[in-house]
Amino acid sequence: MRQVTKLVKRAPEEELMDLPAHAQAYANADFSEPNSKFVALFSERFPGFKPPANFRSWVWPADITMRFAEQYPQQK
Repeated sequence: MRQVTKLVKRAPEEELMDLPAHAQAYANADFSEPNSKFVALFSERFPGFKPPANFRSWVWPADITMRFAEQYPQQK
């Protein structure tokens, strides 16, 4: 049986950081609370999670990677 794949029309998102001040504001933002909440919710949802060898190279901000490393210290 042949599988049919629907193509999704993609539309680029509007650029939100056109100016240096926008990028600076983002760089200065404190995301510690939502990043901590993300890791906590992940840990609650997947209590038996065992990080794979390439876990720290997954795509997300480095702050989240550091929080996962603290949550799952057995992964080096």
